[in-house]
Amino acid sequence: MLDGRNRVTGIFTIEDLRRRARSRLPRVLFDYIDGGADGEVTLRENCAVFDRVRFLPRNAAAMGTCDLRTTVLGTPVELPFLLAPIGSSRMFFRRGECVAAAQAGAAGTAYILSTLSGCRLEEVKAASSGPVWYQLYLIGGR
Repeated sequence: MLDGRNRVTGIFTIEDLRRRARSRLPRVLFDYIDGGADGEVTLRENCAVFDRVRFLPRNAAAMGTCDLRTTVLGTPVELPFLLAPIGSSRMFFRRGECVAAAQAGAAGTAYILSTLSGCRLEEVKAASSGPVWYQLYLIGGR
């Protein structure tokens, strides 16, 4: 659900997001977003790694400031993660690449544009205040 300020409500976990997407998207689109390539080996391995991460909240503990800044391939970012490319995202969100790039820039991190983008490179770069990279697929052989 969206509240009066267009914020998503009632989402607390990745599984909540998956359920919401499954209920709103045609099955072929949900499967495209939710699935992995080939036998989904990398998808399973990535999920297994995240399943092993445990957060240990320390309530009422004095903490200094938390500085997440780092560099990725020589590019400074405020957050230690990037928004990865999703090909053909125009199938499920009109001009999604421009929106995602804008949000990545606002958060202080980089956006990576897919070769199979629904928006022009120049539009995506103009939408972001942060770094924008391009994922190049060499389609059709060498």
